[in-house]
Amino acid sequence: MRKHQWAGRFLACIWILALSAAYGSPGSGRAGTTTSERTPSGFSAIGEDSQRVPSGFSAIGDDLDPVSKLPMRIRHDKSGCEFVLVPAGEFIMGSPRGEGDSDEHPKKTLRLDAFWVGVTEVTNKQYRAFRPDHDSDKSDFEYPDIGGLSFNGDHQPVVEVSWDDATAFCKWAGMRLPTEKEWEKAARGTDGRTYPWGNSWDPKLANSSDKNNPTRSDAPENEADDGFGITSPVGSYPSGVSPYGCLDMAGNVWEWGADWWDPNPYNTTEKKPWEIASGWARVIRGGSWQDSPSEHRTSNPWGLTMDYADWKIGFRVVVSPKPN
Repeated sequence: MRKHQWAGRFLACIWILALSAAYGSPGSGRAGTTTSERTPSGFSAIGEDSQRVPSGFSAIGDDLDPVSKLPMRIRHDKSGCEFVLVPAGEFIMGSPRGEGDSDEHPKKTLRLDAFWVGVTEVTNKQYRAFRPDHDSDKSDFEYPDIGGLSFNGDHQPVVEVSWDDATAFCKWAGMRLPTEKEWEKAARGTDGRTYPWGNSWDPKLANSSDKNNPTRSDAPENEADDGFGITSPVGSYPSGVSPYGCLDMAGNVWEWGADWWDPNPYNTTEKKPWEIASGWARVIRGGSWQDSPSEHRTSNPWGLTMDYADWKIGFRVVVSPKPN
């Protein structure tokens, strides 16, 4: 009898070992693998939906969006660009008639899928991971004297980049430029605010044309002091943050967008209303260190030809989650 009992227990042990080899031990997740073994290179093991982060990016921390379960922050491994999640949902775009310019009308509610947007504009250091010899002080224009100030600091936003330069960086990095809808939602959140921080202009919350501006002719009426004469290191105005955690979406540099610029009012349909198929100019957003407050409104677009580059134009990038 004891022999039979021992034999039975032995066979049970063999059976348990076989199951463990096939399906993994409790808590290991899937068959025969640990969580770290199941996480592809370039990802952080913070949950199944972290695998919707594109290759070449890593999740920062363990915070997930409660609805989509996507990481709240990610980083591009090669350039160091950091991104914050803008969750899926509705937002208010444009301005009501009687406010702003015709290309901001009409005010309307739109819905977007989730995406990650750059916390800051792309910096010189980040851009030089792609193009090491880029010189933000070199220009085809003869500018006014700015007293020996330089745009080349590692943490200043890259400038003297055309739309073509910006899209080349995006192609290299596996990113893209934001659409007008994405840029505006990231800048103003869901409540249609005029500036990233609210509805009233505050010169202490953005790098705009002030009394330090060495060119002065662009906005001589502004006697405020924001602390910088030209571009500032990105993130220098943390209190001017947008509802999603984006910095410098008002001022510092204009930012290239993906869309063609259309000076006409928005279409009234829900289907990509102003993303026209072709044109002569690409949209820019956000205003710059050389512009007055009206240019920094979250709903204000402008357009430039794709080969244009100067000392007040840079760009911000976005990333889309991988499909389920």
